[in-house]
Amino acid sequence: MLADIVAFGSSVRSDPERMTLRTSLFQMLRDSLVQSGVPWTACYLEDGGRWSSGHRAARHPDRFVHRSFTLTFARNLAEHNKIVPASLHMQVRLAIDVGPVLTDAMGVSGRVIIRAARMVDSPAIKRAIGETDHPLGVIVSEFVYETTIRQGHPPWNRTS
Repeated sequence: MLADIVAFGSSVRSDPERMTLRTSLFQMLRDSLVQSGVPWTACYLEDGGRWSSGHRAARHPDRFVHRSFTLTFARNLAEHNKIVPASLHMQVRLAIDVGPVLTDAMGVSGRVIIRAARMVDSPAIKRAIGETDHPLGVIVSEFVYETTIRQGHPPWNRTS
């Protein structure tokens, strides 16, 4: 999973505001995962080497695509936006994929991370989230869509 704050590098934001946004994003990811039943101890966090991105990996990747996580994360983002100054409001693009991840002393790597990075930067999700004020835009890999969402496996269904 890779999360990216929309307009993170905007010149209207200060460096201290960007640091606050990063902290808030990672805290909301953690809280949303835990609230959705994904134990924090099953997770790995790494700054994605971008201005605002974070990678997250779990020992149980199927839990990442759990509908309750995305709904919880969207709700937490909306609540955040209600209580902070406008300069700290955020929209987040979230890419979800599953696959093997390799680790070394510098962090994680793997084709799945490259795909997630390309998805979160895709024109499709940028256009879609740019057309709304919703706090969260989610894009999933073809594999996640075909094996989980399209098949209607709980808790996903095609009508909501």
